[in-house]
Amino acid sequence: AMDILAQLPRGTLRRKHSLSTSPGLGLGWDLDRDASSVVELPRLYAMPKRRQKQGARGDSKSSGAALAPNSDDLPDVPKGGGDDIGVACAIVEALLQQGVFRSKEKQQMHFVLDVLQSCASKLRQCSSKDDLISMLLSSDLDEQTREYLKNFAATPPRGARKTLRQIAQAVIFTHRLRGHGEVKRQNSLSLCMGPTGSLQEEVEKLDSWDDFDVFQLDVVTDHSPLSCVAMSVVRSRGLSSYFALSQFHSFVREIEGQYHERPYHNRLHAADVTQSVHVMLGDNFTELHAVATIFAAICHDVGHPGVTNAFRVTLADELAITYNDKSVNENMHAAIAYRTLQLNGCGCFANVTKEQYTAIRKLAIELILGTDMATHFDNHKLCKRTVDESGPDPQRWEHPAIALQWMVHTADICSTARPFATADLWTDRLLDEFFLQGDRERELGLPVSPLCDRQTANRTTSQLGFVNFIVKPSLEMLQVICDVKTCMEHLDAYVDQYKQRLAQEKDAEKQNTPDGGA
Repeated sequence: AMDILAQLPRGTLRRKHSLSTSPGLGLGWDLDRDASSVVELPRLYAMPKRRQKQGARGDSKSSGAALAPNSDDLPDVPKGGGDDIGVACAIVEALLQQGVFRSKEKQQMHFVLDVLQSCASKLRQCSSKDDLISMLLSSDLDEQTREYLKNFAATPPRGARKTLRQIAQAVIFTHRLRGHGEVKRQNSLSLCMGPTGSLQEEVEKLDSWDDFDVFQLDVVTDHSPLSCVAMSVVRSRGLSSYFALSQFHSFVREIEGQYHERPYHNRLHAADVTQSVHVMLGDNFTELHAVATIFAAICHDVGHPGVTNAFRVTLADELAITYNDKSVNENMHAAIAYRTLQLNGCGCFANVTKEQYTAIRKLAIELILGTDMATHFDNHKLCKRTVDESGPDPQRWEHPAIALQWMVHTADICSTARPFATADLWTDRLLDEFFLQGDRERELGLPVSPLCDRQTANRTTSQLGFVNFIVKPSLEMLQVICDVKTCMEHLDAYVDQYKQRLAQEKDAEKQNTPDGGA
């Protein structure tokens, strides 16, 4: 389509639409300028990048000068996106209606119009960020919850230059983080050899979304739930041939020891997500995909400091600087995982070929980085488009990693889809961690992040907002790929419970008003 437009002689549209500026079109643009945009921009974009600057300046010595418009004639360049494609569609459609093209040209321009309209349609289907903003603005959520959710749709700002004071604060904070309690490690190989007694009863629940209880598992494993889940899942799925089991056990124990004692992002959360991924995977993927996905789930939050990426970027801590403010925690998790693999006795992939190891590493890193909430809407858009184009079976996709990335991300955020007692406990833990960050921000004289102020955050409305705008759409997308019916049922029950709480809170608030709510 771009080639056809670019092949039109310079100024063709402007010469052919002498009637196009008549009020009868009612298009609302300067068609002289915008028609020129349709023709000239493909020519400019078609040039090699190093020639664009020369050509756009009208440098006659440049080999691209003949293709590019002179700088005086260059129309306003569209910013990109659905609106610009819509403008181009309307321009081409208007010119076709005027009958200014010869038969062959008309046929070509109809093809151009079909392509542009198809692109516009796909962009409209994938406007989840804009949809979220619109829904938030029209919702009755409290302001803190609205601001918190809007952060997920925001484009991350470019990192500002950090002051020496900020860098010093960041280094001090990072050292404090490293000093926080480590999980007690055990040397016993009992979990590697197989569970017994009450432990066996809990392990037998690993295949069940309803019955699995990571908090009970934490008790019967003497606070080693991740090691138990990881070893049991690998054996259950018949993946032992990919791992040297003794080294895998040592690796998982090392990883579990590097999960800090945070209220939410801790070894229990890692075990919970690993079991969730195990259930979601079913038998829908290859063994190599399962290996990489389970490995990623085990390591996806290792070393989590209990604060958000935005907090670390604001503080300019050393890892925010190292990773250029991009997915700071997630990059750190992946790096810790692969540094741990290099420790003596932890090389658990000794049984795989070099090619298999490379594929596992590439996919595992991709899955861990995909847990960054900043990528939520872009990845949702990508997954939806892939389903629309290639169908619901990921094995038929060119890149099955898209489905696996969405699966791990959804497993990471769907603790509210557990049976209600468990889900409610996870909610308490998450808010406790948020409030600790808010306390830290207040100590540092920083603005307190949305939902991190223990004095003003509304627990009920914040959870309803997060579930309705983030978790539920995530599971709805995932259910196209795999069976998450049970998760959806529990999530609906969670929403019902919280709606009842919200109604009770509002009733209590009315009763406490001076006029008794009259």
